Amino acid sequence: MYHISKKGQLAICRAEPGECPLEDSPHGTQEEIEAQLEESYGLTPTVSKRRLPPSEPMPESWGEFEREFWRATEKKLGLLIYQGIPYALGDSSKSNYYCLDCNEQFPKSDDFKTPSWRKKCQQCGEVSEDGVAGHVLKPGDERFFEKEAVLESEWYHYTAHGADWEAFLEPGNPKAKLVHLGSKESALDRKSHTRLARSGSEELRLYRVRLKPGAVVAENILQDDPFNAKSAPLVSEGGVQRGILMSGVTRYLNAYEDPGSMSLMVNPELIEIVDMTELDQDS
Repeated sequence: MYHISKKGQLAICRAEPGECPLEDSPHGTQEEIEAQLEESYGLTPTVSKRRLPPSEPMPESWGEFEREFWRATEKKLGLLIYQGIPYALGDSSKSNYYCLDCNEQFPKSDDFKTPSWRKKCQQCGEVSEDGVAGHVLKPGDERFFEKEAVLESEWYHYTAHGADWEAFLEPGNPKAKLVHLGSKESALDRKSHTRLARSGSEELRLYRVRLKPGAVVAENILQDDPFNAKSAPLVSEGGVQRGILMSGVTRYLNAYEDPGSMSLMVNPELIEIVDMTELDQDS
């Protein structure tokens, strides 16, 4: 069950039925509340109506080439600079991808759900492909610039390790590593991108989870997962590793699965499983 928080955001309602202190707030499924937010706050489709934080000036460390690149992006798509990180904004009626040569945003298409896709830009003729294309900030995910929204939302995790993953979450597990969480689309993208690496004998599962009350969300947001090329470190190492708060929750902009969406790296002891769906190899 979800409701609209005091800040006007989608949030999990953890209260028992009839005992929510926000009893006058609309309650319902995620889809029902998102529809009300869209109608009330205009999250889509135009950039001007999105509830964005104030943009910062371009960092002094940027060279002129980088500045010109992002000025062109701002002119065509819109731009938000937050914690020194640039976010292209774009039009939510189109896909999350755009051409890096002319900043033309591609139309929505199922083509982008296929790993290793390639698409010719109708504006300039350059070819963009999976992993080498611009992506806008996913409409609606601007709410995750606020920590409260991170804690009050549900997240997803895909695994091919079945019940072993649940055991992995047990407190005190000496082999526990950080866990990736993200949107449902990012979890299913992960399944698609790892399809060729599977043997066919795994237990494929999609978990819907939430963060435990009291979880600490790091101040910083990263441009991407800093452990893409290697395994995440053991939680027992503690401290901060490559900008990741090992004891808590760290946000990063996902550039590979559901590009442009906000994802998390989380200490597994902070995760509560809401439900689980078993998937088949070809779904």
